[in-house]
Amino acid sequence: AGVRHLAAALAQNDTLESMDLGGNLVLDEGARRLGEALARNTTLKSVNLEGNKIRGPGLVQLASTLPAQHGLERLDLEGNWLRDTAALGLAEALRGKSSLRHVGLARNAVGDDCAELVSTRLREEHVLGSVSFET
Repeated sequence: AGVRHLAAALAQNDTLESMDLGGNLVLDEGARRLGEALARNTTLKSVNLEGNKIRGPGLVQLASTLPAQHGLERLDLEGNWLRDTAALGLAEALRGKSSLRHVGLARNAVGDDCAELVSTRLREEHVLGSVSFET
């Protein structure tokens, strides 16, 4: 319920530049709601969703709702429940997000081969300056 109210406020906010919701059990539904709100918010530059037990579908939904010209520069998703399939879906959803400079994916269950593929795909699209997968 709390994320629903936060997302509603975020959609109308035009001053907030950084949001840290690390360790708040946002889960998939919360990530989906935040993604919808972020699609309408143009001021956020940094979003931290570290350690929220968000699974792949929630992360992909969040990323796919970000408009291409959104001002978001940093998206931290460390320590969630992301696996290879979801990481590839996330990379696809983030294609064309030209303002994004860093995506943190450390401490997820993404294999080395998949991490390399995701990094390559995003860099080929000139989307990111860095992708972190370290453990």
